[in-house]
Amino acid sequence: MSHIIVNCRAIIVLLTMILFVLSATPSVFAPTIPEDSWTYAQPAPFEGRNQAVVLNNKIYVLTNSKNLFFEYDPATNVWTQKTSMPTSRWTFAICACENKVYVIGGVTKSLGYGSDLTTGVTEAYDPQTDTWETKAEMPTKRAQMNAETVNGKIYVISGETGGMRTEVDVTEVYDPNTDSWTTKTPIPTPRVLYASAVMDNKIHVIRNGHQIYDTETDTWCNGALVPKPAYTSAAACATTGTDAPKRIYVVGGDKSFASAMDLVYSYDPASDAWTKCACLQIARMGHGVAVVNDLVYAISGATDFVTATPTVERYRPFEYGTIPATIGIIYPETKTYTTNEIPLEFTINKPITWMGYSLDGKNNVTVFSNSTLKQLPEGNHNITVYATDIKGNTGASITKHFDIKLFDQHPQQNDDKSDSSIDLVVIAAIAVTAVGATFVIYHKKLRKHSER
Repeated sequence: MSHIIVNCRAIIVLLTMILFVLSATPSVFAPTIPEDSWTYAQPAPFEGRNQAVVLNNKIYVLTNSKNLFFEYDPATNVWTQKTSMPTSRWTFAICACENKVYVIGGVTKSLGYGSDLTTGVTEAYDPQTDTWETKAEMPTKRAQMNAETVNGKIYVISGETGGMRTEVDVTEVYDPNTDSWTTKTPIPTPRVLYASAVMDNKIHVIRNGHQIYDTETDTWCNGALVPKPAYTSAAACATTGTDAPKRIYVVGGDKSFASAMDLVYSYDPASDAWTKCACLQIARMGHGVAVVNDLVYAISGATDFVTATPTVERYRPFEYGTIPATIGIIYPETKTYTTNEIPLEFTINKPITWMGYSLDGKNNVTVFSNSTLKQLPEGNHNITVYATDIKGNTGASITKHFDIKLFDQHPQQNDDKSDSSIDLVVIAAIAVTAVGATFVIYHKKLRKHSER
């Protein structure tokens, strides 16, 4: 009966995996377009300068004009208008953090003659309730900067405080958990209207140079320059390494006074090198960019000083769909176990069609989820977990080594027996001595009595 229950459970888990794979979004499969090429997606219900951010595989776009706020779902190719933010402004910073969209700073009023009134207002949008909430104000009021999220904190770098020639070098960090701001190391060369993206906990600031901020060490360094950089208003984003190689993409921008570019470059932090990619179908500047399932989206924007476009383009990177799953073994750990039943637990970063393990270099054993390794013999062991994704790529974990040493299950009982034996000998010796002493005393008394 038990084996029937086990088989039923295995079938249920297998069906669950199949449903999970089949329910994957169309953009995960992506492959109707060749590598390194752009195709059109559903046009935006607006046109003009905007900024975009990704939250839970959906793209949220806030326009500079009228502050219209939209949600785009790449899985359904549908746009939905959402509640507008309370504070009207433009050239603000936007990012996603802790399941909310944050809009920070910006210009609230143009004072003329190249002077602007800036704000430090921070407002957070909750997609679950379609509502906005005001948070702690950014200490340095400014605009024309970006916000990037790293490990649950928001970094706002440089910008300008009041119009032309008011650039500042400040780096300020917002912590949503404490609703507070702190100051970090300033950027070496202040920048406005720059492109930025995060890769491996480092923030890349790209315009008239390539400055890299390490959030872990609070230090700055320089990276390789973009071959043909935009003058301003380019946009940047990063792929994750799940379905395409980890790269930073710099898309479009203003190549001169209000003249848009169609150039696209990708940056590999590992080699500190740039690669030219396929050009946009429509040159644009002041546009939003976003990455969902490692596909790059370029959203609306301006084409020149007076013309805008509602078009949305989607880019499929080089080597898309060739990246195997990343597998991490949690258990067993690299240590010595005193039991021969060891848990097998692991993580996989994408939908898969098969997974299994090889123990001590033997044939693969298929598993449907985390399980337990049973009846393992004493000695040294190693295990590798494998997984095949929906595109047929098979990945392998790092091989884990562990030992099993089974101790005697009844060592204390043996000791107790030994101790008991010793105790009996001692008691017996005492008894014999006592009897002997009694006999001697009795014998002496008897002898005295006879002499009388």
